[in-house]
Amino acid sequence: MPEMTLFATYLFFLAGFLLLTGLFLFLKRLLWKTVPVFKKLRLIGLFLTLSSLYICLKVMPVFKISNIDTWFSLVVWFILFYNLFTFIDVIFFDYYLIQKKKYEVPQLLRNLIKIVLVSLFIVLFLGKYIPKLSTGYFASLGVMSIILGLALQSLLADIFAGIIISINAPIRVRDWVRLDPHEGEIVEINWYNTKIRTMNNHLVVIPNGEILKTKLTNYSKPLKREKISLPIGVSYDTAPHEVDAAVREALRGIDNVSRKEEPEIYLEEYGDFSVNYSVYFYIDNRQHFRRIRHEFYRNLYYVLKRNNIVIPYPIQSLERHTPRKTPPTPKLDHHPHFSYLTPSEFKKLLSLGSLDPYGKGEAFLTDGEESRGLYFLVRGTAEVVKNGKVIASVEPGTILGEMSLLRDQPVSADCIMQTPGYLFFVPKKKLFTFMKECDALTETLSRLVVERDSANKEKGKNSQRDTLVVKEKKKILEKIIRFLET
Repeated sequence: MPEMTLFATYLFFLAGFLLLTGLFLFLKRLLWKTVPVFKKLRLIGLFLTLSSLYICLKVMPVFKISNIDTWFSLVVWFILFYNLFTFIDVIFFDYYLIQKKKYEVPQLLRNLIKIVLVSLFIVLFLGKYIPKLSTGYFASLGVMSIILGLALQSLLADIFAGIIISINAPIRVRDWVRLDPHEGEIVEINWYNTKIRTMNNHLVVIPNGEILKTKLTNYSKPLKREKISLPIGVSYDTAPHEVDAAVREALRGIDNVSRKEEPEIYLEEYGDFSVNYSVYFYIDNRQHFRRIRHEFYRNLYYVLKRNNIVIPYPIQSLERHTPRKTPPTPKLDHHPHFSYLTPSEFKKLLSLGSLDPYGKGEAFLTDGEESRGLYFLVRGTAEVVKNGKVIASVEPGTILGEMSLLRDQPVSADCIMQTPGYLFFVPKKKLFTFMKECDALTETLSRLVVERDSANKEKGKNSQRDTLVVKEKKKILEKIIRFLET
């Protein structure tokens, strides 16, 4: 009978504990739905469970626990102070530093501060509530610290390195860094390692101790904007000013290249087989380095080819070089735009311009620049881009640049080659001289300007076009005369 009574006592105690815990947790969920701000409180589930156990032990003391009131008070104070620290953390770091001062604090440093404050609380309250236990506690803690320090020496070194990184802040999340041999964006800094996503989209995990020992280059500090250097070599027959013009043309239209600073081109040395230059310019972000380098060298190849600038071969032995046969350059046939020209006039127009190759993605007209001449798309396709949006596609046989040229206005949009092709280009001064002699060309280009202007304004009645063409022709002739007289 006494055994049955004891078993029933234990059973009632367990049932009361489970019932009271369930009731507390239900009230907690109901309170969170009513007042969502309470969801930010931490360790509430543990507090309610221990409160249920404390109440049951007070009502039915089936277990004898010495200093139960002291232990429970310690838990209550610990949870209270922990939530107070969390509240201070949210107010000081999230609101004051991050939102108001725009200063980002590493999460690792915030956790470290919280751990130090909680540890300080444990030390103070153990000494106050359980003075006899605190001495033995600290002695045991000292012995355990020595054992763990020896066993986890490497891990602790990485943890302390992570603390130093968080305080000193040489790197932060989203910085673009180089840690030989890895280069990429930092995606996470935790207690013992740092994770970097490389250009190849690989995730590299580096222990924090290695970061303090390795040479580190942070491309995001002090600014994300970076000045890069790219080498080029040209033949000895090429003058420096020709290289300067070719580089500036190759940089036109490349995204994420800074337009505020002019590129810098320096002659570095007279090499064994080429004159070597270094090109310096700013890019917005290191992440775009590979693409910008590719587009620059691609554009430069076509620019050098158009200007008959030779990219020399390395000379190591005396051999006869047989160049690779290239496809024939397309001829500029009679086109409806030029059908009114006599054979002699057409021949003279061809002699004034040049038929130049362009690569895919290369810009031959840039928004805001001054007009340099008239373009005629012979082969390939192009796009007209305004504010990053494609507003028109251009097919072979289209004249481009006439609006800004004949109205003496800046270019109003970017024109970018969509496929490799050829453009026939006539410089501004040569074209105006020819138009002064060839009345038919002036009239046709005037008609083209009026038609495109009318299309842009969604007008263009046939009865008004002839009058507009005459007025436009007079304006263009006056501008040509003024230009040639200066």
